[in-house]
Amino acid sequence: MNPTQQQVNVLDVRVRRTRRQLIAALFVLMKNAPFDTISVSEICSQANVHRTTFYSHFEDKTALLQYAMVEKQQDFLQRVLAIDQKSADAFYTSIFKQLLVYLKDNWPTLHKNAPQGNSTVAQVFHDVLFDSIQQIILLKRPQTLQTRDVPIDIIAQCISGALLSVATWWAEGNSSYAEDELCQYVVSLFSFKYHTLSHPSVIKQSPTKK
Repeated sequence: MNPTQQQVNVLDVRVRRTRRQLIAALFVLMKNAPFDTISVSEICSQANVHRTTFYSHFEDKTALLQYAMVEKQQDFLQRVLAIDQKSADAFYTSIFKQLLVYLKDNWPTLHKNAPQGNSTVAQVFHDVLFDSIQQIILLKRPQTLQTRDVPIDIIAQCISGALLSVATWWAEGNSSYAEDELCQYVVSLFSFKYHTLSHPSVIKQSPTKK
């Protein structure tokens, strides 16, 4: 007998509830211990979920972490994709500002788990954000970028990496720039690069050391 739609809906609600419990438990534990030292048993105990139930949802704790990060990614994507910017400068300003807000909100947990940026958490966090920025550029790129000689997938790769690198550097406390000031500098850099690349005569050369 095939399940009714009502039964399917009930099952979906249970699945989502269980996954929310596991995500909440993971982040509670990550406030006090590095992710790499947390066990599945500890997650299950904190969430009041049986280990068998855990493995019916996730292959391991890294899969749970990836799922949790993707859930957080959706909020970031929705906020940026909702912004309708037609110019390249306004487009990148919107992305970068939202990226700074996202990092500021989530950095305490990430920093406690990866102060050197080399743990599983740091890698998953980086990969999810990098993918998000790429999606935004590919889906919402302004008309001004569609006429460039450089293919959009190459532009997306370069800009995603650069934006994420600068934002992470700022979140780590390596600069005293205010958010708006940093955003202005970064966006003007992209504006300069992509609008003057075909006119090398306007690029000032560094003075030659004698």
